Amino acid sequence: MNKRLTRSVLPVLSMAMLVPLCAVLLSTCAKPLETADKTFTKAPALTLSPVAGGLAYTWTDSEPGADSCDLYYVQGQVSNVNTLKAGTKIENAVSGGTIDSLTGEAYYSVLVTANKTGYVSVDSPIKQKQAGSGKENFNPGDPDENTFTTVPVLTLAPASGGLTYTWTASDPAADSYDVYYVPGQTTDAAAVKAGTKIPGAASGGTVTGLTGGAYYSVLVTANKADYPGVDSAIKQRQINDNTFTAAPEVTLTPGVESLTYTWTASNPSADSYDVYWAAGQLSNANTLKAGTKITGAASGGTISGLSGGAYYSVLVTANKASYSSEDSAIRQGQTDSPPAAPPPPKTKRGAAYSFTTGNNTPAQDMALLKSGTGINWFYNWGINTPANVNTAAVNAGLPYIPMAWNSVDTAKLRAYKAAHPDVEYLLAFNEPNLTDQANMTPAQAAAKWPQVKAIAAELNLKIVSPAMNWGTLANYSDPVVWLDEFFAQPGVSIHDISAISIHCYMQYTSAVKSFIEKFYKYNKPIWVTEFCGWEDLTQITNATRQMEYMSNTVTLMELDPAVERYAWFIPKGAGNTGNTAAPYNKLINDTNPPTLTDLGTVYVNMGAADPGIWASKDQQIEAEHFTGNNLADWIGVSGYAKSVVLRPTTDSSGGLDIYGFTKESGKDGMWVAYQVDLVGAGTKISLRYQTTASTSLQISVDGSLKSTVTLNSAGWTTKEQALAIPAGKHTIRLKIANSGNLALNWLKIE
Repeated sequence: MNKRLTRSVLPVLSMAMLVPLCAVLLSTCAKPLETADKTFTKAPALTLSPVAGGLAYTWTDSEPGADSCDLYYVQGQVSNVNTLKAGTKIENAVSGGTIDSLTGEAYYSVLVTANKTGYVSVDSPIKQKQAGSGKENFNPGDPDENTFTTVPVLTLAPASGGLTYTWTASDPAADSYDVYYVPGQTTDAAAVKAGTKIPGAASGGTVTGLTGGAYYSVLVTANKADYPGVDSAIKQRQINDNTFTAAPEVTLTPGVESLTYTWTASNPSADSYDVYWAAGQLSNANTLKAGTKITGAASGGTISGLSGGAYYSVLVTANKASYSSEDSAIRQGQTDSPPAAPPPPKTKRGAAYSFTTGNNTPAQDMALLKSGTGINWFYNWGINTPANVNTAAVNAGLPYIPMAWNSVDTAKLRAYKAAHPDVEYLLAFNEPNLTDQANMTPAQAAAKWPQVKAIAAELNLKIVSPAMNWGTLANYSDPVVWLDEFFAQPGVSIHDISAISIHCYMQYTSAVKSFIEKFYKYNKPIWVTEFCGWEDLTQITNATRQMEYMSNTVTLMELDPAVERYAWFIPKGAGNTGNTAAPYNKLINDTNPPTLTDLGTVYVNMGAADPGIWASKDQQIEAEHFTGNNLADWIGVSGYAKSVVLRPTTDSSGGLDIYGFTKESGKDGMWVAYQVDLVGAGTKISLRYQTTASTSLQISVDGSLKSTVTLNSAGWTTKEQALAIPAGKHTIRLKIANSGNLALNWLKIE
């Protein structure tokens, strides 16, 4: 009762009413406080037995004993107490009673509840049983008893004077297994178990000391806690009494991450041989046989995919009908380690790098441009870069070269040099003979030149000449005319510069070659700091055409010793995805995260024609990493003949492939060359290729024709051709001898 209500009511009660009310209140106050209900310490344990048309039930007493018990049952196998109690209830049931009128052989779920005053009722565990059917020999199921769903499957194999036993695991897996065996051929499990027992046996063990020629019966029993043991089927086997007089003798020959095994025949000759091998230097045959087995092996096989420089143990088992199998002695062999990865090629490759994009992702962009053979320098027409670009460049280890576009900001350059002391070069004015670029006559440029020279000397920077292109400035369309006049200005000298910078957008590699040769006269290294096919877009009509231009032009510049560096224009453009717009020159898709375009994949993965790269025996040589190419025949001389084109391959081996590999007219036709340094002699060449026409491929070694192979598969396939090459350094040249057309993904000397 609310205290406020009590105060408002009591004053109006009569004395006659208060006396009995107080007596009641005093009686209530004198009653002890009630405690919580107690709990049973032990629930009753229920047992069910089938009877005809029903189930008999008994249970052990709860602790303490109950005042009464209720029995609940429902048809079916029910595990939820509430569901079961929603079934039929027998109140005040007595242990030893029977549930009648049940469906014979149907399952029923039953529990008993113990009740006691002052106690929380307690339920027995649910029991499930099939009701009796009244049929003779009815054997009811008991879902409360765990049973194996799969028994072990035993296999016997003859061993010297005995039997080796193996088995598949039971389901669920057993805690232990026991093996029983007895002489003779019996199908009685009890008789087998009356024989010899091997407790706690392990699959793969052997029973020895058996009688040769005699039969034995064997079974294995799976044991698991709370499960009745389960027996395998009985297996019978005759003990071999014939023995080999000579075991096979094994020899191991190491290879790169492999071992080749050979052996002498056993005596008498075996019907078959099995090879067992395992990692490590093992001396126990059973331990070794727990490793890998090669069934029905042939002498001369190879185990591949091993760890380089690791030891492995091998034995061979000879098998023959009516003979005990005979093991060879264990042999141990160490595999050869794969050859060390060759040093990365020395590439001249760079990028004129734009970040004017919808997705500003410089760190990811640089990771893409550094992948594969990759670029190793970049610039962006300024003294420095935006902060996020600078951080990305430093983290990627990608050098940046500053430019004095049409003058030099000395304070900014000093600050950049102080933060990046490894900077070596300063690019001078950008396209001064173009009116929409630096736009300076030679005299105007010369007026600013002393400041460029002074800051370069102060900061120990090498100067690269003004970047020259065909121009729009009156009287200076020809870049050589501008440069000649510039170097003739007072205070300017050809000796001021370390390299000549040029830009080139002609869409033919032959035109690029001629343009580069115009600057040979200065006898300085040439930097092609902007180039792509753009001048005539009627010729660059799609990304494939730009890729053809790139393949030949980059190869030409890598082969030309006068070209010291080059930079593609331009890696990225806002909104570019898939290189679908002219001039189809983007290397990176402007997405977040960014990805390489097909053109970009070619640019960062194509080889550098580096004569310092030597491939090893058994090394897969990517076709794009040729060290020589027929474009070398035209360096420094008049003329030009096209060479192979590169593209992302459709082969499952991945990478790039070279294609358009044809006979081609010219000095010596179209050819590619690769350099190998063989530790041991090579015996064959493998070629991963496809063709659009039957192709005769000539293979020369050190200038001498060694083999001509016919290639005619339209799908990617591997061709092996015998090719004897002695150990040492050699140049392999491939050349098309007919009107064929070849695509090549990789080659290998083995």
